[in-house]
Amino acid sequence: MENFPLISVITPLYNQAAFLEETAESLFASDYPHVEWIIVDDGSSDSSPEIASKLADTHSWIHFFSQSNAGPAAARNT
Repeated sequence: MENFPLISVITPLYNQAAFLEETAESLFASDYPHVEWIIVDDGSSDSSPEIASKLADTHSWIHFFSQSNAGPAAARNT
């Protein structure tokens, strides 16, 4: 993987469970060998945190963070 720079995909998330699954499918379909996915939940009240946590638990290249709702800018900054 030395020849491939790390690509970080950062997803700020607030009540977007349906789109999170779509995003996961897209990333799983990618053949780029050196990627990490950072998901930051901004206090969702739907199933988004559970889905993101499960994804992070089963894939070492997915990182999940959760915070109290502070808005999209705060989620991106996290």
